[in-house]
Amino acid sequence: MSTNLQLPPHLKPLCAQGAVVAIGNFDGLHLGHQELLRQAADFSRGQGLPLVAMTFSPHPVTYFRGSPPDAFRLATDAERLALLGSAGAAGTWTVPFDPTFANLSPHDFVDDVLRAVLHARGVFVGGDFHFGKDRRGTPDMLVALGAARGIHVHISAQVADSAGPFSSSRVRKALRSGDMAALRRDLGRPWTLQGLTRPGAGRGQDMGIPTMNLVPEDRLLPPRGVYATWATWDGAHFEASVTNLGVRPTFDDTTRPLAETLVLGQAQPPRGRGFPLLVAFVAWLRPERRFPDAPSLLQQIEEDRTQAALHLASPMTADERSVLVALYGVDAP
Repeated sequence: MSTNLQLPPHLKPLCAQGAVVAIGNFDGLHLGHQELLRQAADFSRGQGLPLVAMTFSPHPVTYFRGSPPDAFRLATDAERLALLGSAGAAGTWTVPFDPTFANLSPHDFVDDVLRAVLHARGVFVGGDFHFGKDRRGTPDMLVALGAARGIHVHISAQVADSAGPFSSSRVRKALRSGDMAALRRDLGRPWTLQGLTRPGAGRGQDMGIPTMNLVPEDRLLPPRGVYATWATWDGAHFEASVTNLGVRPTFDDTTRPLAETLVLGQAQPPRGRGFPLLVAFVAWLRPERRFPDAPSLLQQIEEDRTQAALHLASPMTADERSVLVALYGVDAP
């Protein structure tokens, strides 16, 4: 086989049966991606076959343009695996997007990858899917190549709402502008940060406002500022909170973005060690700014707490909670 691509061991039994394969970057897994996966899952159940998601790392745009991940990527690879699993994929194959793979012809992609490696019986892609060297493979070509090889190919119709078609570009635009409500609509869940907490300077503890700190890595971030959030450190209970995402200009002690989360209620997170934390962003409250002294900062924090409580008065839906539970702890070793 010209690609030398090898399935992970856990996927070999699934693909030996002849898998149904959903292909895409699935960055962020917005509602359009979710509909494609729903259709693929329905088909796979009807055929009695497993559903395998095929995706790529790095993102092809990052590969071709050389863009750093934090300028483009909506989710880490680990988050994407968790999201795909929650959407019905029995397994995910993250293909290394390298020069060998990028230079496959459309025919070789179908023969060497879909047939020889995945033993695909069905393939589901979006209407904008292109494949092979120089993106020469089109959805219509994939249908024709699949039909000649006994592979059912389904081209999923574009999913839209009153704001237009769902897309990763639309999600990035909402994220860059800090529109958390639009993100929640596009993703079907709040946007999240997660990972192991990091120790801070201890100023919050001294001021009576102890925070949990995360260092966001390798992803596109919303604007610096203060947000109403939900936080969980056990993967089950979600606590109302306020999160400052920024560089702490009042204290001039960092140039790297840090997410500092303050719980609004009486719940007490663990102390003295790093622990997995997930923070779900619900609403933007205000931009980050410098305060002249600690009392001024404390007064503003009280105002932030009041505003955040208003935004968090309505609980998350059961579907949102189930996805966030699936995401909890995925980036924590």
